[in-house]
Amino acid sequence: NDAFVEPGALDVLLEELQRDDRVGVVGPRVLAVEPGSDRILDDGMLTIPWLMQQRGRHVGQTAGTCPPGDPIAVDYVNGTCLMIRWDLWRKLGELDEVFFAYFEDWDLSLRAREGGSLCRHVPRATIRHRHAATAGQGSRLLHFLLTRNRVLMARKHLNGMIFVCVFLPYFLMSRVLFKSLQLAASGRFA
Repeated sequence: NDAFVEPGALDVLLEELQRDDRVGVVGPRVLAVEPGSDRILDDGMLTIPWLMQQRGRHVGQTAGTCPPGDPIAVDYVNGTCLMIRWDLWRKLGELDEVFFAYFEDWDLSLRAREGGSLCRHVPRATIRHRHAATAGQGSRLLHFLLTRNRVLMARKHLNGMIFVCVFLPYFLMSRVLFKSLQLAASGRFA
């Protein structure tokens, strides 16, 4: 309901899967839906795993200032649009439903990489996406799901010591305290 595949994008993704057997998951460049916009929402996802923090390359820039380059290895493929090998999908199982929305794509990519597959971003393939259409930009539901699912990801993928000594202090300061102060200041906390 919120993603629109540009002509030829699926062919370009399939070519990348066929070109390299080590690649298990591929994804396109994601542009905003707004008419006439070529604003980049995702141009490959990079992470700081022990903090369960992610960022997209070139977010907010325009496709005109960031011409699509060659495919690159990424930490995970954004679930807005991804293509996965059928045998890898059967091996990994489905998306983990505990996440419901948000982070299930990162979890799938981590499981693929743990099994020896590569994840690749293919910027020549493009789609358009209506950002935060599922939960609503800035909504309480969005904030809740992102907060809850970040903790679920950390519990699932970090060992106990890293979770307690690195992730939790970071999370409590940056995601709970800072976000609460930010919401309170904007009047949306009540």
